[in-house]
Amino acid sequence: EEERDIHQQFFKEDMMDYEFEKLIRQGEIETVEKTTRLIHAGDNHQSLFFIVEGSMDASFRDQTHIKLEKGEFVGEESFIGKPQRCKSSVDALQGCRFVRWDLQKLKGLMAKHAQAERALEVKVGRQLASKLKMANDRLSRSEHQLLVMRMAFGTGTSEVGKALHLAFEQHDADGDGTITWKEFHEMMRKLDNSEHSVTTAQLRNLFDAVDEDASGEITVDEFLAWLSKE
Repeated sequence: EEERDIHQQFFKEDMMDYEFEKLIRQGEIETVEKTTRLIHAGDNHQSLFFIVEGSMDASFRDQTHIKLEKGEFVGEESFIGKPQRCKSSVDALQGCRFVRWDLQKLKGLMAKHAQAERALEVKVGRQLASKLKMANDRLSRSEHQLLVMRMAFGTGTSEVGKALHLAFEQHDADGDGTITWKEFHEMMRKLDNSEHSVTTAQLRNLFDAVDEDASGEITVDEFLAWLSKE
């Protein structure tokens, strides 16, 4: 019954039920009662995961976190191409339910069922392409304005230029006129008092967009110049 529900909810547009039956029975459906580390950064991918309920947290070496929701694959790069080292550590959060496939066994099964293999590759590839696009997208103009407004409110002034100068001065630990990603992240977290907080991934995208020369540091003038771009 559960296999049928997973097919109907997530796979029916891509796979016939008899193809999905072969796929799902190759894997194991698991639920974690507490937060559990599934993948360690730097390890070789051994498994492909698919989230059925709940969520997972991917954490990177720079302390960036990305939340992975139901309907998402984890480890799909190593299914589509050659096995890769994990770029992040991934934790299944409490109550998360997922399917786990051993990559070698899954590839062996798919090699015997070409139609099912093509269907799964299309689904996984489509999601991977969507993830890459999202990772490379810049923040929208409305999000730019929202972030700056929050910074302005946090420093007690409604003028953007003054707000940014004050914020940078307060969080520029060594006083050299620049702030690093860590300082920028701490600054934004302290100034963000809204009900719906900006995510770390959004802040990372914003920092990288401002840091056009990829120096790893930004100045208040760089920030203002970037915000004024059309």
